[in-house]
Order: sequence, then structure tokens, then C-alpha cells
Amino acid sequence: MTKYSEKVRERVTETIREDICRTALDVIREQGWEAFTTDNIAKRLEMSRTLLYRYFRSKEDILLNVLTMILSENNQKVSVIASEKGSASERILKISETLVDESIKNMWFHRMLIEHTKPPKLLDKHPFSIARNKQFEIYEKLIQEGIRSGEFRADLDVLSAVRLFFGGLHELCFINGQLQERISPAPVIKIFLQGILAK
Repeated sequence: MTKYSEKVRERVTETIREDICRTALDVIREQGWEAFTTDNIAKRLEMSRTLLYRYFRSKEDILLNVLTMILSENNQKVSVIASEKGSASERILKISETLVDESIKNMWFHRMLIEHTKPPKLLDKHPFSIARNKQFEIYEKLIQEGIRSGEFRADLDVLSAVRLFFGGLHELCFINGQLQERISPAPVIKIFLQGILAK
């Protein structure tokens, strides 16, 4: 097999894997968690389950890849906002609103994760871990930028601020394990920002 044909085969495999994930996403959105089966995904794609399992080891593997896809798409939106002009605090607030909106848009998915799955044990090199860590990196850079510009306190512990921020955002979205449908992150994020702003 030539390098060219190997690259083509890899691209075809990636395209099929993405189609399977998008189809799984459609099945859950349209029919709910109970309909998320390899049978339903394979039927909708007009492929056999045997062929489906050539691309994914299990239903959980599909689920993890769907979550990775959603996180990666969120990260693209967050990266665009992070690179806009304006103060670091304005961009943090805007990113927070975007993440909350995305959580509400994919509420079924977050509910399903809370109710039906245990957090998977992942290696740092897994695409899900990489996508999740990307969000932390974006906030870290914004906070460091705010410190350098004098907008945020010079003695601020960046890692603690990032953890506090994500913890607050999570608590804002989930109350007693239930995702809230109508919330505005602005008041909570403004309190967070008051704690890190330079006096």
C-alpha cells in the first residue's frame, strides 16, 4: 500500500467515524437516550452492526467520541471569543455565557451523562482529555493576560482562579445534579471577577 492510499484510507475512516458520531447525536436528540443503541445507529446509517464495530469498540466508545466532538466544537467558539478585542474580564464573561448556552442546547446530553454513565478513566492523550484541557488553557491565558495588563490582581494564583471559575460555572449549571434550563451566568461570573480584579 502506498503512502497516498494509506492517507486516503485514513481520511475515509475518519469521515465514517464522524458520520457515526453525528448519527448517534441525531438519534439521541430526536429519540432520547433509550434509543441510543448500536442497532439504531447502524440502521440509520444503513450499515451492519459488525461494520459499525470496525470503527468503534463499543457504544461507550461512540458516546465518548460524541462528547469529544461537542467539546471540540465548543472550544472553537471559545477560541474565537478569546482572540477578540476587549478586556480579559469581558471575554471571560462572554465565554461563560457561550458555554452555558451550549450546556442548555445539549441539556439531554449532560443529563444522560449524569444519570447513565460514570466518568470514564482517561489517559491524558485521549482526545476527550485534550479537548477538556483546551478550555482550561484558554482561561489560563486570559487570566494571565489580565494579570499582565494590570486588570487582575498581580498576586493571583492562576490555577486556583481557573479551578474556582470552572467549579462555579458547573455549580451554576447543575443544582442537585439537575441542569438548570433558564440561567444567566453574568451575576455569578461578575462576583468571580470582582474577586480577581485589581483594586
